Amino acid sequence: MDTNLEQRNIKMLSEDEQLKKIDKATDEALHEIERERKGKQRDYIAEWFKWVAKVSKYLKKHILH
Repeated sequence: MDTNLEQRNIKMLSEDEQLKKIDKATDEALHEIERERKGKQRDYIAEWFKWVAKVSKYLKKHILH
């Protein structure tokens, strides 16, 4: 086990729990980006970077804290 995780005393999530968290994070990021784009032309590359940032932020917020 990673010593960083041991030091934080974080409970390891099961594989199913991890997948559910990732699925929820990706869905929320997608919906938020779609709301932000409403009426604007689609820019797949810019949206991908936004999606990555939003998923990362969600996972950090809901898993590490």
